[in-house]
Amino acid sequence: MRLADLLPPQGGRVSAHYGESTTIGADGTGQVVLTGAKRKVVVTVAALCRRPDATGSIVDPSNARLFSRTPQEFWQGCAMPVRTLLTLVAALAGLTFLAPQASAQEGCSVEAVQQALFAAGQLSQDDIDGGVAVDLVRCGDVTDDGVTDAVYTLSSGGTAGDTQFGVLRGNADNTLGKRILNKKGYKIGIARHNRKSFDVMQPFYKSTDANCCPSSFRQTRYSWTGTKFKAGKAKKLKKAPARFYRP
Repeated sequence: MRLADLLPPQGGRVSAHYGESTTIGADGTGQVVLTGAKRKVVVTVAALCRRPDATGSIVDPSNARLFSRTPQEFWQGCAMPVRTLLTLVAALAGLTFLAPQASAQEGCSVEAVQQALFAAGQLSQDDIDGGVAVDLVRCGDVTDDGVTDAVYTLSSGGTAGDTQFGVLRGNADNTLGKRILNKKGYKIGIARHNRKSFDVMQPFYKSTDANCCPSSFRQTRYSWTGTKFKAGKAKKLKKAPARFYRP
């Protein structure tokens, strides 16, 4: 069996093509390069394998064999299409799927936080497709070690605004490390206070308040103790300062 046409990827806005070292119609193994994604996505890639005739030609379409789309199946010596992250390299039955290297994204940004959560299995493509994604990010040291951390929120995908917040601890190499705090809330806003604390803002509703118009807000400070964050007493505010909800 030899490699023939490469089918369009399914499941993400990416493109696929054979690598320069792969010769269609001659090679039984090859490289597939995925490009075009601005964030991690899970895609399915499939190719056509054809059995050459007596002359070595693979032109006859009757010899085509489409890879099985059922995970963990093989067909006529060709590899199955695989579900693969764009930052991973997967080798299966001789067909290698290449993509951008899985190094952590440097710096502190919405994209870097989302990538770190995705890589750790704390955010899925289904979540993102459903609107649950990183919204607000506040960069700066909040663990008193001189390294930039990321305080972030996750959107709900609906009218509840941002409904989760957390902290990713920064690494010395300017990448983001493990999640050290994860909390839930409602219409959350965040602001960094100093090198060992940050504030969380949430609306406070009376029983007669409409969802658009809370009577007041509650500001809670989370302070780093050296091993974890401790929540302080909530402070009542009539209005929420704009910095808490500013992108």
